[in-house]
Parts: sequence; C-alpha cells; structure tokens
Amino acid sequence: MNIYPKLDKNFNGLKELEEYIKKDKGVELQFFHEDGVWGNYDFNTTINTLMKKIPSIKEITIHPPLDDYDIELVVLKDRKLLETKIEEAIKISKQYNIKINLLYHVGWNMKMMEQGAIERIEKSLNLLKETNVNIVLENIFGMNEYEQKCTVIEICKKINNPHLRACIDVCHLHCMANIFKLDFDSFMKSYIEKDQASKYVYQIHFSDTKNNDGYINKETHGRKHDSLSEALQDYNILKLYNMTNANIITEISEENYNTRKDQVDEIKLLEKIREH
Repeated sequence: MNIYPKLDKNFNGLKELEEYIKKDKGVELQFFHEDGVWGNYDFNTTINTLMKKIPSIKEITIHPPLDDYDIELVVLKDRKLLETKIEEAIKISKQYNIKINLLYHVGWNMKMMEQGAIERIEKSLNLLKETNVNIVLENIFGMNEYEQKCTVIEICKKINNPHLRACIDVCHLHCMANIFKLDFDSFMKSYIEKDQASKYVYQIHFSDTKNNDGYINKETHGRKHDSLSEALQDYNILKLYNMTNANIITEISEENYNTRKDQVDEIKLLEKIREH
C-alpha cells in the first residue's frame, strides 16, 4: 500500500510530514474558498510551490473546499466550473509529469444523481482521455443513502470510465452505521460489494471514529487510532472488502495542525501494518 499524508494549502506541518511524503511520493492537499467566495480556489500556485519543495512527488490529490462543493452541486450549477478545474489539472499534470486526482464529495443517493448529475459528469470525463488525471468521488454520510448501496461506487460502475474512481472514508462508514444504529458488519455487507470495491476504489481516507459516534460530537470524527490493534481493526475492514491496494491517506482531525503530531502517529501505525 501507498501511505500519503494530508496537508492544507498553507503547508501547515510540512516539516513533520515531509519525510513521509517523500517515502511514497504522494500527498493530498486540502483547499478552502478564497475570501469566502464559493468556487473560488486556486491549486496551481500551491502545487508549483510544493513541487519546488519536494520535486520527487509523483501523485497529488486535490481536495476542494468543504462547503457546498459536492460534485452534483457543481455540475448542476455550472459544469464549466468542473471542466475548468479539469483543464488546469491536466496542464499541471503534464508540466510535472505527475498524476493528479480531483476529489469531490457526493451527497445525493443514486436515484437523485440519475436526474441529471451523472450525465453531466460523464460528459466532463471526456476531457480526461489520454491524460494522467482522475476524478475521485468520496462517500459521505447522511440520510439519503439509508438502505442503499454505496453511491460513489455505484456511480463509478454506471459510468464505467477509467478516469472515474472512488475514495472510501473509513470514518464515514462507521458514522453511517452509528447514525442508523446498525451492526457494522451487517451494514458493510449490504453497502459495499467486494468485487466492485476492488475494481473502483482508488483511495482511502483512514482515521478512527471515537465512542460509536463520529457525527454528533465532532471531536469523535476522524481522529487518530490510539493503538496498533485499533488501527488493525479498520485496516482489516479494507482487507475484507478488497480495498488494500488503494492509496491510503491519513485524514486526521487534531488539536495542533502546525505539528501534525496525531497524523504522524497514524502514519507510523500504518507503517507497522505494512511491514507485517
């Protein structure tokens, strides 16, 4: 497995994470809306700066702003917003000869997505032929998916384009089961099909979910695992559902983003798992 750290656009904690970025030559970058303006964020300057600092990087996942930026909202508001980012990603991918993944959340269920969003996504994917750029769709948690299959995998399956893949957030899986008070193993059996996961899941957001919560008290969401045995429990979920070949990104909420201490601890746990 590849283990990729996560940074924000200002590189907080880069000093602490740099050695791990260099090891597997990949990173995820989190962006925010500039000046609070929806859709206004620029990854070109950030990537240019990062590549000067760590020219050995071979893969970057771009995580757009969190507020109201699910892919269905973007393509239904103005598909050009997505296609402009695709064009920028292609350009910078060629400039540095690296892989770029544009990550988007999906909040709607499959029936809702089929009302027009899927068709628009499919058309935008035509821009990615013969490029080293992917669109990666991340599962979130909420009411819309109750008693349904994992929407992001279902979208990948329906469109079936090699440049469209899924990101599975392990914490979000636990949140979903916790929200509806479902036995986690039973929930997973109905939510994810192993053969589809192995085909379409490209990356993992890896973290712990505390106190059988993850959604009421935000301090229980996306935290580091406190022991190797706890990290193994979540890793074994990936193993059971054929997702261990995916890139694993340590997406950790913590008190001090300047030191990234908790994320470093999480990476070290994953490295121990990888060694064995």
